[in-house]
Amino acid sequence: MFLIWLAVLFSSISWLYGLKIYTSPVPWLGWVLIGVAALLACFGLRPREHSNLDKKILYLIIPLLLSSAILPLPYRIGPGMMALAILLMLWPSSRPIGSGFLFVGAVLVMQSLIPGIYSIISARSPTVNGMTPFIFGLLRFLRVPVSYSQNTLFFRTMRELYEIQTTWAAIGLLPALLIVAGGVAAIFFYFENVWRKVVHLVVTVGIYVVVRYVFLLVFFVYVMYFVGYDEEASKTYIFWNPVSIGISFLPFAFIIHRFFHPREKPVSAVILENLSLGPRQRVAGVLLCTGAFLLTASFGFHDPGTLKKGRFVIDEKHSEWTVTTKRYDTKWYGSESGYNYYCMAEYLAHHYSLKRNLETITPEMLDSCDVLMVKVPTNSYSEEEIDAIVDFVERGGGLFLIGDHTNVFGSSVYLNPIASRFGFKFRYDCLFDIERVFEQVYTRPRVLPHPIIQRMPPFLFAVSCSIEPNSFFPGRVILAGGLKKLDIDYSVSNFYPQVVDRLGMWFGNFHQAIATRYGRGRVVGFTDSTVYSNFSAFYPGKPEFLLGAADWLNRENRFPWVNRLLLIISLCCFLLSAYILPRRNAKNFGFISFALVGAMFSASLAILLFGAINRSTYKLPTPVSELTGVVFEQGHCDYDLPLTGFTREPGQSYEIFFQWVLRLGYYPFAVPNIEESIERGDLVVLINPVSDFTAREIDALERFVSQGGRLLVADRVENGSDASRKLLERFDIFADKGLVADASPAYEPSSQISWDLGDAFELRGGKPLLFSERAVPVMTFADHGEGLVLALSFSDAFNDAGMGFTEGVLPDRRLLHHYHLQFAIIKGLIEGNPREALINADKL
Repeated sequence: MFLIWLAVLFSSISWLYGLKIYTSPVPWLGWVLIGVAALLACFGLRPREHSNLDKKILYLIIPLLLSSAILPLPYRIGPGMMALAILLMLWPSSRPIGSGFLFVGAVLVMQSLIPGIYSIISARSPTVNGMTPFIFGLLRFLRVPVSYSQNTLFFRTMRELYEIQTTWAAIGLLPALLIVAGGVAAIFFYFENVWRKVVHLVVTVGIYVVVRYVFLLVFFVYVMYFVGYDEEASKTYIFWNPVSIGISFLPFAFIIHRFFHPREKPVSAVILENLSLGPRQRVAGVLLCTGAFLLTASFGFHDPGTLKKGRFVIDEKHSEWTVTTKRYDTKWYGSESGYNYYCMAEYLAHHYSLKRNLETITPEMLDSCDVLMVKVPTNSYSEEEIDAIVDFVERGGGLFLIGDHTNVFGSSVYLNPIASRFGFKFRYDCLFDIERVFEQVYTRPRVLPHPIIQRMPPFLFAVSCSIEPNSFFPGRVILAGGLKKLDIDYSVSNFYPQVVDRLGMWFGNFHQAIATRYGRGRVVGFTDSTVYSNFSAFYPGKPEFLLGAADWLNRENRFPWVNRLLLIISLCCFLLSAYILPRRNAKNFGFISFALVGAMFSASLAILLFGAINRSTYKLPTPVSELTGVVFEQGHCDYDLPLTGFTREPGQSYEIFFQWVLRLGYYPFAVPNIEESIERGDLVVLINPVSDFTAREIDALERFVSQGGRLLVADRVENGSDASRKLLERFDIFADKGLVADASPAYEPSSQISWDLGDAFELRGGKPLLFSERAVPVMTFADHGEGLVLALSFSDAFNDAGMGFTEGVLPDRRLLHHYHLQFAIIKGLIEGNPREALINADKL
């Protein structure tokens, strides 16, 4: 049975590569581990004789295949392998292979619930304080130099003093639970006295987890003795690296093999010989499947509520940071203009009625409000104001709380008296991606995402704090994995700690956004205020989260009791199923086979059904006033925006050009393809196209322009692709990259206004706007139907290197004149008068 335990171990570690639990997913390594596990199981389960196969097992293929089709990776692998295994077992010669695939598939199905359960436990209460004194005693017994105080262990080395609190992640709870789940499947395959063996397995795993944790602590201290004093190195990765986790659990396979002595012939052979179900077993199976469906529904159902009037109020009285009252325009520059919520507020005002509150919060003020936004407060709320807010929510109001990292400006101190009344609080910490510090990209779960984020693309955080809920079942909105947490540092002005790996830092899963119901109202807590500053608010994910939260909050609870009722009924179904099930005998293995597959299929149907219901019920609100969208297409173009991390090359980044669109009162969006660009944009921007447009895409762009759309094509001399030339020919504009001109300066002929734009190539046709000193046209536009196309051949003039390198720059006269060229191009296209806008550029 040693090979079987190795198969369980490899299957368990595969989840660490399939999901972002500690490090980024590496799917191919997960597949390799599953393949190795299947190979080990094939040898480990090879029967000594060919048993007869009950053909009723074929009934399981359809629900297995449907479950595999409904569930996303890696959850679909288990049912898919089980379906393949059943087909292989139809032929006696391939039955050993089928047995191995069936076992590993069953293990993966059993394990599929564990990552979700673990994330709930670890995010709610990461520490295991009750275990720390016991660990301290073991370390002292081993004569390890360690001290203990306030649930914290202290280790001193020549490098520094290390401190650590015992956490679920550090002790390896997740792989331990995965091994237990897989071990239960192994026990059912091999033993008849199942429940006693399961208890033995749990106890053995528990003891091993403690011993392993002590060993890792000793190993860490020992290794750090050999790290030089000046070296920037800390070996904390041994606690979260999948390789080190796998190696540290490898001895468990040897240990557990010594304690479990199976029969010669696996019970799995008996399972396949007789899959008949008695009447009581059938009823129990139906109850079990119903329970699985209802349990999934209790997490998947989101009360559609009753829509309110959409009267939003942003509280400015208590916040001197990220204000919404000062206009972001073409006159105000510097870092303070970027750390401003004006554009976010105006965007919200295009969808709802919006007011700014500058007075003390009172019940009378809240009577004319449906949703109150409290953002990064820098002043405290009085008890009367807090009571008014709580009463407002209880009567059906919505409350949007926005905090930030490390209690900056005292924001969490001022937020928590409010948040704690609704069952959570903002921690005084900051979160970072374990592998990519300052570049955490969150991708919504593929199984039953919260309605707030169900249409949200990947979301790049700046730096957030974490949220500590008071219950294990808060409204999970953003529960992210692969994070590490550093606590507040009071020795610096913004409380920001030095970003280095520390032995005592928590890692794993943390809440970064949470949604709760209170009375008839709703509350959303969000932890990264920076992302809604003007310089970040309209990159992918941010507008979708803002509108998703606004729509969810703009509803009054109608069926708040449904989730709890579904949960109670599901638990009753499970208990009743266990009660009526007859005592275990050989026939019960048929019940186990059908029940496992049936429960998984029922849960899959619930996921499919309630996902569809949530998408149809919760939709992003549409604008109620005119909103001008400037869309930057990504799929065909060669330029960078900070969508998944920082831009690295100023000459390749167009971050400032993107942000400056907001100064004109328009809204920039980055989209992946032409189809979405046309759908969302009034103006489509193509920068340095390198991939050829298909005939269908060119036709779509031509229809878009003919019907009144605007198109900006910006290219550069160094771009060797003909994509822009082929596209522009459809609009009678002809690019000649063989004729390169020095566009420093480039003139507007009627006014003699000039700009230094660097090298450019000739653009013939249309109505030229700018010429090089040798009269080579380098920017031109053409009317096409009801729309306009503008082409320019000096796109490098608008990259970050040409625009001042950073959005926080204070421009001099020359740079400001350069900005006005961008303003004239964008405004002229939108308003349909490019030449007039260019002549009056410095007045914009």
